Amino acid sequence: MIEKLRIENYLLIDSLEIKFDKGLNIITGETGAGKSILLGAISMLLGGKNDKRTVKKSDKNSSIEAVFAIDKYNLKPLFEQHDLEYESTTTISRIITPSGKSRAFINDFPVPVSVLKIVGERLVDVHSQHQTLLLSQENFQLDIVDLIANNSKLITSYNSHYSDIKHERTILNNLRESAAQNLKDQEYLIFQLEQLEKAELKEGELDELEKTQLFLASASQIKESFYAATEQLNKMDGAVISMLKNICSSFDKIADVSTKAAELVERLYSVLYELKDIDIETDRYLDKIDADPGKLEDIESRIDILNTLMQKHGLNSESELIALQAEYESRLLNINLSSTHIEQSEKRIEELTVKAIELSDKISTRRKAILPQIENYMVEMLADLGMESCRFKIDIESSESLSANGRDKVKFMISANKGMSLEPIDKVASGGEMSRVMLVLKSLTAKHKALPTIIFDEIDTGVSGRVADKMGAIMQKLSATIQTICITHLPQVAAKGDSHILVSKQEIDDVATTDIAVLSNDDRVEVVAKMLSGSDVTTAAREQARLLIGKK
Repeated sequence: MIEKLRIENYLLIDSLEIKFDKGLNIITGETGAGKSILLGAISMLLGGKNDKRTVKKSDKNSSIEAVFAIDKYNLKPLFEQHDLEYESTTTISRIITPSGKSRAFINDFPVPVSVLKIVGERLVDVHSQHQTLLLSQENFQLDIVDLIANNSKLITSYNSHYSDIKHERTILNNLRESAAQNLKDQEYLIFQLEQLEKAELKEGELDELEKTQLFLASASQIKESFYAATEQLNKMDGAVISMLKNICSSFDKIADVSTKAAELVERLYSVLYELKDIDIETDRYLDKIDADPGKLEDIESRIDILNTLMQKHGLNSESELIALQAEYESRLLNINLSSTHIEQSEKRIEELTVKAIELSDKISTRRKAILPQIENYMVEMLADLGMESCRFKIDIESSESLSANGRDKVKFMISANKGMSLEPIDKVASGGEMSRVMLVLKSLTAKHKALPTIIFDEIDTGVSGRVADKMGAIMQKLSATIQTICITHLPQVAAKGDSHILVSKQEIDDVATTDIAVLSNDDRVEVVAKMLSGSDVTTAAREQARLLIGKK
């Protein structure tokens, strides 16, 4: 429940603090005094859209803060889910800067507005006048039925399966589109892959081929060079080795008498042995040199094949061709497997659908079982609110197809007067009747929601007299289990409050300011009397006010 609300620099409010009672809190005031401003401030505090125009004075921030007592409402798991520090007395605050930027805090911990809204929805149910329009929406009507039927766990499970079905259908559609496109490409891929496979690509082959090509293209010149070398080393007259042998022989003759000759001959023999080895190796290599034009032609043909493939595919190496071949193989494999993947996806959807249908049937059964209880309660309570001839029925229609809410559609039907047929509630109910229906629904659902606080903003619009008194009684009864705050213009409702807050507007130096006051018993009598008789409060009005307040 809300224990305290502080508002600073917000619209017509300079600064105010309100302490709320745990029971029925009544807020009254003249039209335009600022009652709706309080509601707007609370809505913004709980995650509503911020607006820089709400900042009254542009030289400082606007701030709204409320203290909540939440120890009885099992909210600790929610706080843990969002990494918030749980305190039985929790403070929520929101600051709006003059530029329109917003900051939100829960127990002094900064939080995004999305989290603020999630927590706020578990703390306060705000029923403003426009919310009565929700009665005409099928989802709102269905939510009420599900709440009373205690379907939340089943619906959570169903929604999970329904979401999985939608996701899997997206996958299936993508698979089918991909398969259709791949089938168009299949002949092309097969042709390209066969061409690459026929080439029998090898990593690094082109570099080796180009080296061999260069060698074979120069084979004649190489052979000539090696042949000339062998001739000059050993085969022709005056060959190097023969001349070196002669020099060695000449030095051998004087080696015994000349130390220099002995030294040089040893070095010459070393050179001689090296030249003989070179001669032998050159001769052997000469035999291996093959200037076969046919082999060169084959290599050049192979290089041409590889270059043609690279040029065709816009690639720079055979390794890239090999990678492209692997890609084509993968794409063809996927084409072959696509039918399998499609079958698997279809099977998955079928399994999910079977489970979703099973869950939707359970939900539907519980919905239908609870309808008489809702209908009887509505008729009984609406009769107390002056709609004695009212008939209320909930039509439920089931279909074969699944939707976000299962397979049911519900429609609230009402006949407000004798002799009238049942019609959709938004087609035949007046504003006052819609307000009464909404109040009864709120009283019915409140016990199932376990909410700390409910706020009614002029839900009594369009009613008066005995009906207003009954509506006040319903809110009074509701406030025994849930803190109730009611903004009202009706004295019959105002008199029911455990606490009465008066909102007023003052103008100082041509500047309007909203102020509030928690009324004493005597002040309450005066305010209720004024609501009964107008600006001129009569003695009779005061007596009537005392009676109304005394009846509480």
